[in-house]
Amino acid sequence: MIRGIYTSALGMLVQQQRQDVVAQNLANANTPGYKRDQVVFRPFPEVLLGRTGGANGSPQGQPVGTTQWGVEVAEVAPVQQVGALEQTGHSTDLALAEEGLVFFTLQTPEGARYTRSGDFRVDADGYLVAADGAYVLGQRGPIMVENAGFVVTPAGEVRAGDMVLDTLMVTSFEEPGELRKVGDNRFMAEEGANPRVVSPRGLRQGALETSNVSLVTEMVTMVTGLRAYEANQRVLRVQDELLGRAVNDLGVVR
Repeated sequence: MIRGIYTSALGMLVQQQRQDVVAQNLANANTPGYKRDQVVFRPFPEVLLGRTGGANGSPQGQPVGTTQWGVEVAEVAPVQQVGALEQTGHSTDLALAEEGLVFFTLQTPEGARYTRSGDFRVDADGYLVAADGAYVLGQRGPIMVENAGFVVTPAGEVRAGDMVLDTLMVTSFEEPGELRKVGDNRFMAEEGANPRVVSPRGLRQGALETSNVSLVTEMVTMVTGLRAYEANQRVLRVQDELLGRAVNDLGVVR
């Protein structure tokens, strides 16, 4: 009976976390380059029943069999699906047309950051920067364009007339696990990651990659999660009533 209470409570906590993720996705539906998050579940660790203080996977005591105490959130992982391209006509807007783990590279005070959002602008010093002032990196460093009258070729060359100012530093990763999401539409390389500078294929100027959030999918997930939360809530209420009867009725000596 107590186990049922734990299972229902865990289910409610998991659904609450899923609703938080859905809300975050919906809030960023119009954020360029945003990658929606999804919740990955796993069964509540059964090994807890088979040890009495062991660590690092070395159980102590006698196993008492298996059981399921519900699920927990294993991780919140971004879905690296490419969003649709939207024409803007602004020369400072750039989009990576190719799929895969390919990103623009930014220089921030915290180190290199990677993004699919090409919502850039030119700052007062003539550098190409992101909305928060992070420098867009070329293969020679921060890219100075001086004004908005520049051209970016599909291969990533930044040109002013016949002069090549720099080539955009486009970085590629092999596995999603090499990246950790920081903020809404940026990533940082995990320790041991192997980022590679690559030549972009079909880079688009005057366009932005939209978020890959599907409003229909997120609303369905929200409704499904709400119903699951309510179901766990009802089960928890029943378990509480049964426990109350067991304490108040079955324990009475007649």
